[in-house]
Amino acid sequence: MLTGYAINENEKVDLEGSISLTDFLRQTIAKTDNLFSEAVSAKKLKEQLFASIEITEGKVNNPVTCLLKIKDKKSGYTFETSIDLIVE
Repeated sequence: MLTGYAINENEKVDLEGSISLTDFLRQTIAKTDNLFSEAVSAKKLKEQLFASIEITEGKVNNPVTCLLKIKDKKSGYTFETSIDLIVE
């Protein structure tokens, strides 16, 4: 089980999340701002945190930076991570 977030009275965690892909020239390739449309089960949070990305067409200026941001709405705590990808 993941820890560090606030659990409400219904055993759920209320999160905000976004993921974005930006190329070397800082052009946004894709962005999703609402990864969590509703509160999620605290017990199954680890299984519910995943992301899938697909770049299907066009020329990309490598590297592509994937940025994931998550915020606990109740506590205000945040988590942010990024990874640089090479698209071939």
